Amino acid sequence: MTFRIGIISDTHGLLRPQALRCLAGVDHIIHGG
Repeated sequence: MTFRIGIISDTHGLLRPQALRCLAGVDHIIHGG
């Protein structure tokens, strides 16, 4: 079983569409601040 994790940081309240496309399909997202 594969578990995909997406990691993102420095969003400062803004999540760009490009980032959403990269995170599509992940099982869990970790936000680093």
